[in-house]
Amino acid sequence: MTETTAPLCTVVDASTIRFERTFPVPLETAWDYLTRRDLLKTWLADGVIEPRVGGRVDLQFDVDPSRDEAACHSVGTVLEWIPPTRLSYTWQEELHASADEATCVIFELASVPGGTRLILTHQRLDPAKKHLYGAGWHTHFEVMAARVAGTDPAVFHVLFEQLLAVYERLMQREQ
Repeated sequence: MTETTAPLCTVVDASTIRFERTFPVPLETAWDYLTRRDLLKTWLADGVIEPRVGGRVDLQFDVDPSRDEAACHSVGTVLEWIPPTRLSYTWQEELHASADEATCVIFELASVPGGTRLILTHQRLDPAKKHLYGAGWHTHFEVMAARVAGTDPAVFHVLFEQLLAVYERLMQREQ
């Protein structure tokens, strides 16, 4: 069984979750993990985040090639691009979804003793899907932590499935 000791997300309100993590890397390196394709695909997804406000976000998730249903394609638009401290963009999982269905992802970075603090806030979530996003981001951050440490990450779908049950219980308590 894969274990994680990282804290769970904070439920901000009915449609918003927040994560806070500290990574033992300089601020610029953490920014690169959020924005450079070669690093982004090591922990989140392969794709492009165009480096400007109004830029295109196109992320192709393939967290477990043995399971077709694990593939996900998300698109969006860069709302804020303030290197190396703030990045936000819209997030739509369906290519044909309307813009009013888009959620919003906000990354805030700050130098702290020992590395970089990353705060992720994901807003405008469907309350019925918050547990999926909670487990997903938590798992992705576990992978990122392993990557920056130079170690092999847990198998994504195994850790995700374990965390999914935890996040289902958390969201039920928060209702």
